[in-house]
Amino acid sequence: NYANLGELLSRVVDIEFYEWPLRVRLIDCICYFICLDPCTAE
Repeated sequence: NYANLGELLSRVVDIEFYEWPLRVRLIDCICYFICLDPCTAE
């Protein structure tokens, strides 16, 4: 569900990481995982 994905990414942005590169890496990881196969994430 894309609404859940948007909510997850919004939460990642709001997390109190002190370093932006950590946030960017986490978002990239989530997006890469989903892009492998949006239906099954495989």
